[in-house]
Amino acid sequence: DSVSAGLAQDRSGEVLKQLLQQQGGEVGEILVASDDAASILSAVSGANEISPDLIVITGGTGIGPRDITPQTLLPLLHTRLQGVEHRLHDYGQNRLPTAMIGRPFAGVLGTTIVVGLPGSPGAVQDAMSALFPYLKHAFHIVRGGGHGQ
Repeated sequence: DSVSAGLAQDRSGEVLKQLLQQQGGEVGEILVASDDAASILSAVSGANEISPDLIVITGGTGIGPRDITPQTLLPLLHTRLQGVEHRLHDYGQNRLPTAMIGRPFAGVLGTTIVVGLPGSPGAVQDAMSALFPYLKHAFHIVRGGGHGQ
């Protein structure tokens, strides 16, 4: 909420952008949504209209009263990627034990992989280390490609 209100800088978004670019990714617009379902849904729906390989959401995955990102977006995903979720949890907990109370999530929306991460720059850094370059394989598969390509 503080970033969407202009009271704080989006440090996690900048870290994410840099890390994705280091992986060879082309990063589109960084959208900031307030912690309410309508804003979150609007941002993800708008991003999904261009059918990107990946949408990453940072923030709102904790257990606070305004942390509603998982319950807002999970119903949209037609396929959960539990292996990705487990990888995020395991990797994070090995670095910070309190990561066990986080609720990162991953799944597929159309032909787009959607990943929800905690909002801290450190958690974003850990998540990108945990997922890449391995997640790149899923971009081809979700669009109907074979495993051997």
